[in-house]
Amino acid sequence: MRESIYIKNGNFSPLQADRILFAFAPITCEKFRGECPIEKNPLLDDYRLLTKITRKKPCDSDEGYCAYLAGEIADKQPVPAVEMEYRRQQDTFKCLKGGHGVCVAQKLNTVNREKCVVKVNLKIYL
Repeated sequence: MRESIYIKNGNFSPLQADRILFAFAPITCEKFRGECPIEKNPLLDDYRLLTKITRKKPCDSDEGYCAYLAGEIADKQPVPAVEMEYRRQQDTFKCLKGGHGVCVAQKLNTVNREKCVVKVNLKIYL
């Protein structure tokens, strides 16, 4: 019997109801350093413009990274796939690498009618 299934480059549209554990360092999260810009303003159109006027993509620990990432996701630009796993028995997703993309998409999807999608490499434990 199979213990797990692996999906490569799948599309994932995270919702607020999804139980997702994030494993990124608090220093890279703007919410831990003050206020999350996506929670403050979750409108897609504001972020679509941002990627067009910002010349250089910020590092994941820089201020403005999540807003820039929101613009890329809203504009459907290619973003590196997020490494995730799903444990069926706990009904929980866990981001192993690149969790900021899922966090941003999840917050954008709570308000906007148009849903944001991120690419994921997902290992499902049965």
